[in-house]
Amino acid sequence: MKNDVLADDLLEGVAAISVYTGMKPRRVFYLAEAGKLPLFKIGNKWCARKSTLVTFITALEGGNEVA
Repeated sequence: MKNDVLADDLLEGVAAISVYTGMKPRRVFYLAEAGKLPLFKIGNKWCARKSTLVTFITALEGGNEVA
């Protein structure tokens, strides 16, 4: 995988995730801490892949159980 592809898919920080999802930053942080969003930490910063978030939300829309 080329680094520029990963960089295009990576969201760094609650603010970036908030803008991408349209959720308020506090809600993103709450869902992240509760393990209800597919986020991960790099150091102390919450991060996400755009592609993973899209897959996760699409599964929720379809009524599929998400692990």
